Amino acid sequence: RIGVPERVAPPNGETLLALDEEAVRAAGRTLREAGVEAVAVCFLFSYLNPTPEERAAEILAEEMPGCFISTSAGVSPQFREFERFTTACMNSFVGPSTAAYLERLGDELHDRGVEAELLVMRSNGGLASVAEAAARPVTLMLSGPAAGVLGGQWTGELVDHHRLITLDMGGTSTDIGLVTKEGVREASTRDTQIAGYPILVPMFDLQTIGAGGGSIARVDDAGAFVVGPQSAGASPGPACYGLGGTEPTITDAHLLLGRIDADRFFGGDMTLRVEASEKAVGHLARRLDLGLLDTAAGILALANAGMARTIRSITIERGHDPRDFALVAFGGAGPLHAAELATLLDVPEVLIPPHPGITSAAGLLTSELRYDLMRTVFMFEDRLDVDAIDSRFSELAAELVERLLRDGASPDQIRVNRYLDCRYAGQGYELRIPIDDAGFTPPALDAFHAAHEAEYGYAHND
Repeated sequence: RIGVPERVAPPNGETLLALDEEAVRAAGRTLREAGVEAVAVCFLFSYLNPTPEERAAEILAEEMPGCFISTSAGVSPQFREFERFTTACMNSFVGPSTAAYLERLGDELHDRGVEAELLVMRSNGGLASVAEAAARPVTLMLSGPAAGVLGGQWTGELVDHHRLITLDMGGTSTDIGLVTKEGVREASTRDTQIAGYPILVPMFDLQTIGAGGGSIARVDDAGAFVVGPQSAGASPGPACYGLGGTEPTITDAHLLLGRIDADRFFGGDMTLRVEASEKAVGHLARRLDLGLLDTAAGILALANAGMARTIRSITIERGHDPRDFALVAFGGAGPLHAAELATLLDVPEVLIPPHPGITSAAGLLTSELRYDLMRTVFMFEDRLDVDAIDSRFSELAAELVERLLRDGASPDQIRVNRYLDCRYAGQGYELRIPIDDAGFTPPALDAFHAAHEAEYGYAHND
């Protein structure tokens, strides 16, 4: 981290101290000599005035040819310094490898005669062009799980179910999402974290638990019987794979309980080794002083309890009754756990797609081009500048439409949705409310009070 002199000030982004361009050049030379491949440019109030960050990026590009450069306002032009900075840093961290991968993928598709344009899923459930995705790769980080939720939503729509809990259980983890009549729930800014770092980009509200087919069952340092989050992965994988794994896993437990056919695994292309599962689970059983099958059943009971607890956190704790939903179970392991989870949660119906292992891939095919733009504008309800709000909305809408037209959409295919993030004075986090296409009017804030009532159980309408 290298500091350079520069300062703009709130509330309107006036320049207090002009950017020291020579200091930026010196920083660029220092970073280049250190072999740095990616840089994040983060200035304190750039969400109010991005020009100094943009100029610094131009200078760095001259001093560090080929370097991947992100600006915090370019990635997430929102207030909250720490969260904006971590988002920009994460963008730069994944940027070089992601951009190189997308370029290779596009070239390979072209060389194989694929004429269709390559589009990339993002964490908000929308598709983006390769150029957009490569510039803001931080928006891709939960794209796979997001596609799974869309696949689950598509499954529900086929049988006229629109209130769904999606359960995407793979080899290392389980991703859980919620679909209501309003659509897929999006995460609020207080919930968007990856690896413990806040990420200020739009993404589906997904909860992940370290429970997958390869999750390892063990006795921890405190003597407790636990399952996950450590995983055997795909290689060496569960003991029954015969690839060198020796730890007991969820897959081994299913095999011992007769829930997986050893001779028909992986479409019959792989034969599982029951004796290896017996050896791995047997070692744990002796430590627990339990029988072999009781230990296998205990592994599954612990995994199910953890997943049920996570589902309660996105349903009951947020005002949704699981009894009003159907559970869509997919991924390689999801259907094996669906019935017991539904029993634990009193969910009345389970939906399993015909080919659950590729439901996320199917979800990709149900998506559309989608871009999000955000700006921070501070106003109190008793001093609203309606014209300023509508003007800002119009600016953002025009930029979005331009992007979509550039990506090949026709004007009649484009829909612009407008939202405000609101909070009561003194609160730390916002709730999002939709704004009518005709423009913002103060009565729209009634929707915020209603949303607050639903989320927290009370509202201050005055």
